[in-house]
Amino acid sequence: MMMTTKKRTILFSLVLLFFIQNQIFAEEFNFETGYVPPPVDMSHLSKNPPKNITKRAFASKIPAVYDLRNTGKLTPVKNQTPYGTCWAHAAMAACESNYLIRSKKGNFSGSLGNSKTLNLSEMFLAWFTYANPDKTKSFTINNNKSILNQGGNETKSTAILTRIGIVQESSMPYGKSVKKNTRPGNYTRVLRLKEATFSAPSLSSREQDKIIKQLIMDKGAVLISYCEESKYHNNKNHSYYRAGNATVNHMVVIVGWDDYYPREKFGINKPKHNGAWLVRNSWGTKWGAGGYFWMSYEQYRHSGTAFTVEPVKEKLNHYGYDDLGWLRSVNVNGKKTSCAANVFRVKNSSESLSEVGFYTTDNRTKYTISIYNYGDSKPSGKNLTAEEPVARKSGTMDIAGYHTIKFDDVYLEEDDYFAVVLKVQSPSYNYPLAVEQYCKNYAENVVVNSGESYFSSDGKNWIDGKKFDGGSNACIKAFTICIPDDDEYYDEDEDEYEYEDYDDDYDDYYDEECEEDWDDEEEE
Repeated sequence: MMMTTKKRTILFSLVLLFFIQNQIFAEEFNFETGYVPPPVDMSHLSKNPPKNITKRAFASKIPAVYDLRNTGKLTPVKNQTPYGTCWAHAAMAACESNYLIRSKKGNFSGSLGNSKTLNLSEMFLAWFTYANPDKTKSFTINNNKSILNQGGNETKSTAILTRIGIVQESSMPYGKSVKKNTRPGNYTRVLRLKEATFSAPSLSSREQDKIIKQLIMDKGAVLISYCEESKYHNNKNHSYYRAGNATVNHMVVIVGWDDYYPREKFGINKPKHNGAWLVRNSWGTKWGAGGYFWMSYEQYRHSGTAFTVEPVKEKLNHYGYDDLGWLRSVNVNGKKTSCAANVFRVKNSSESLSEVGFYTTDNRTKYTISIYNYGDSKPSGKNLTAEEPVARKSGTMDIAGYHTIKFDDVYLEEDDYFAVVLKVQSPSYNYPLAVEQYCKNYAENVVVNSGESYFSSDGKNWIDGKKFDGGSNACIKAFTICIPDDDEYYDEDEDEYEYEDYDDDYDDYYDEECEEDWDDEEEE
């Protein structure tokens, strides 16, 4: 039967409408990812679980069902479309969640907003990871991709955030054009990254799952990466499970769990057991269940990163050579006990050492940090540790990652040379030192200069970083505060930047004298 002109018009209109709707859907749900695996191997962390948090997790009554959305410790879901910035969105989601937890616990005032209004800038992180006018502070760019499609991960986020800090969304809105040669210092930083813990789970186990759950309750949303393939989504139940190992390509945050979530609710792959994580995505609220979905406990995944943030202190100075952070794990002379040092020169007339930042590559790593002051004489490898240090702190870091240790009463004068010397002992991993090194197609802008970083196996005989392992910068930072002439650190209107030192049982401090037993323990 011949179709009338009217019917043809109606059919054409329906087809056109269907096409337009699908085009809108395709544009709105571009499903961009953007995760690029880091060069650092953390697979060993699952074999040597942290002691303190594991003990706490098994001793505490972790609920069978938990949802951060019900606690006021999550901000609204965002949309990364059309860029590959899942890693930056995950990082800011974790930072926002941790800020809400810490401000509620009274560590500092929650002046940046609540769960509905707090909004940190993903753009600031994603942009300056690659577009810093100082090329040595930028990761390698793929010229075939735009800045916001370069990709990233948890170690890139940690490296950049510890150095440039965090700004509010209003300071640098997502996707808006940025003027050429704009520098991070042009923006008002409101938060800084104090700690990044890497639990790095790959396969589910009762112990690993409890650690992640404890981290979520203690620190907020936890970053994970996994292999995202749309065919493994069950769109009816908003669930995801892909059997087997695969290259990870997407980063999200875990914000809760349900031990009873039925295995039958997953898609073409079914896990062996019930139980799932509640996951927050960065594809907007129209995707999934308001931007969330369920991921099987058995899903192959990486990272397990939690962040700790705090308000920025005014007049805080950063000293460090590892602009691109932890890129390799090394030892000195094959020993699990190894030393690294960075020599710095004071920038201002009078400063006080506030904190030292460093990485541990293994769980339950012992450390000793020693501070040396050489006055106006620049030290060399021969006399780096010849005199007694002016300050020293020792302890054990329960979880691998980036940490900061507070120092008091270490005063530095203008043009003084000082060194931060780090001694670490890994209990199970052969490469205890985190270093910055050249990485092809990843971190090609690394610069290593003589007389800055040093490495040693005994803390007495030192190798210049320029000559160590093809050129290495020690991942050690010093943070100082300028001392005004009246010796007052803050004016009255700066009180909001004060904070209490965060102690959540993640550090297990021990007496400095036990340092003498390190070599004996390693031999055993």
